[in-house]
Amino acid sequence: MNDPIMHLMGYTPESPTLEAAFKGKMPKNPERFTVTMDDVVEMFRHINNIAPAPGPERAKPVDIVIFGCPVATFEEVREVARLVKGKKVKPG
Repeated sequence: MNDPIMHLMGYTPESPTLEAAFKGKMPKNPERFTVTMDDVVEMFRHINNIAPAPGPERAKPVDIVIFGCPVATFEEVREVARLVKGKKVKPG
């Protein structure tokens, strides 16, 4: 399986440059996207306005929630830990 991953040149530690991100195996025409702060704000607003999906899937209990590296920074992990400390998502 090949899961796509986004590298932000100059921000992702392994990707100071495009060539470094591909570890010397540079594809001929890598996809490039420009993401602006307006794009981020628009997506944030969109995600926060999505209604839950209708149907029986909504009624299913959540068994486990996972988050973490490599997509979360140490500070983000620490903040989530602070927010959930001493709390339970569901009984038991």
